[in-house]
Amino acid sequence: MQIRHQQERYVLETRMPLLQQRIDAINEKLRASKAPLIEMNITGPIIRRIHFGLYSRLLPVMKVELNRELDGPKGEVKMLALSTVDKTTQWMEHKTFTKLTPEQDVQVRLTDTPCLCDHCGTNRIRVYMYTLEINNEIKRVGSGCVDEFAGLSIRSWQAAYEKAVESIEKYSDVDFSVVDDHSVVPVMDFLKEAVMHTKEHGYLTFNESGRSSGYEAFQALGDRLDAEGDSPTYPAEVVEKAKAVRDHILKAEADPERRDKDYWCNLLSLVKYGHLTMRQSSLLCSSIKSYETHLSKMAKPLEGASLANEHFGKEGERLPLKNMQVASAYVDEGEWGYTTKITMYDEKNRLFEWKASGRFEVKPGDIVHLVGTLGKPETFESKKYEKIMYKNTLKRCKFHSLEEIDELIEKGKNPKAKRRPKEPMPEAETQPVW
Repeated sequence: MQIRHQQERYVLETRMPLLQQRIDAINEKLRASKAPLIEMNITGPIIRRIHFGLYSRLLPVMKVELNRELDGPKGEVKMLALSTVDKTTQWMEHKTFTKLTPEQDVQVRLTDTPCLCDHCGTNRIRVYMYTLEINNEIKRVGSGCVDEFAGLSIRSWQAAYEKAVESIEKYSDVDFSVVDDHSVVPVMDFLKEAVMHTKEHGYLTFNESGRSSGYEAFQALGDRLDAEGDSPTYPAEVVEKAKAVRDHILKAEADPERRDKDYWCNLLSLVKYGHLTMRQSSLLCSSIKSYETHLSKMAKPLEGASLANEHFGKEGERLPLKNMQVASAYVDEGEWGYTTKITMYDEKNRLFEWKASGRFEVKPGDIVHLVGTLGKPETFESKKYEKIMYKNTLKRCKFHSLEEIDELIEKGKNPKAKRRPKEPMPEAETQPVW
């Protein structure tokens, strides 16, 4: 399928370098014969919807038109048509180089003297007749006189022009094999589709699932555009979040920490361009995750305002600790076996840390009960919460059930077990002295 509209031809943006090389090669031959060069008028890139049977896709293309006006020593020459005349019947077959006006069409197709040359004035049997517009006058000139009449090598230019047209038609031809690689979708529609897709299925990368969330959203949007047209509808909250993600990307231009990074530069250029290909879908989809991380980071200082604001108890004191919520648990294997580092918060959001010997199967969010001895209190600066935090270290801890820890608290017992008194050593038997 050729991408064309009447006399206009559209070439995929990625194919333009190859087309330009072909036109340059044609012009080298024209330059050697001192003929006018082929000139292209290029407009774009623009986005056009191209139909392929039952479905259609948006493609980034360049509008290409060949310049048919030549500057010669006798003025501006414009090629209108080349007519082939049958020697027996004088029937004419025409090849037009541009869309003809009614006046031009009469001169080309309805002339009573098809072989009359306006240059030499003779009316004899001719095979080829050119219709030219020179200095706003329409003239019919035989092929043998056309170069002298125009003061240019018209025949060489016309042959090169036909080769240029063939090249443009070749590179404007697209089929199903290139659609997926070159089709594009609007950025905002993609963000809306990606927001809805990640909300339903989560955010996945290619390494995690073999097909990224960006690719899935791109394909889903293509199907939606086929079904609903160029204005698909989405829930209000999806539209609002998509706009927030777009604004977050655009604000990177004024953010000194982000504007020089390749990731944000690529996103900025993508949003400003307004359309993206499937290959770029994963990049733009990742901006949703980046935006959510940004929101989470902004909320962390508020979330951590009530955490770890004080120490508890005295160093060496052994205490029952009830309803401790596990914040993190990391298992490490060293030369002497396993070690588990467990951080916990009590009901008043005080922070405790126990570096336990052995491997303990606890995970964030678990509620545990234990008895432990307070170690040396510590303070540190949290980058996550952007504040100073107070940590209570624990040692020699033991997990208990809820019933056991309640019993210890109710009785008010010191959980530290009392040492049993040492039993007196038996008296040594006296040995006889020999």
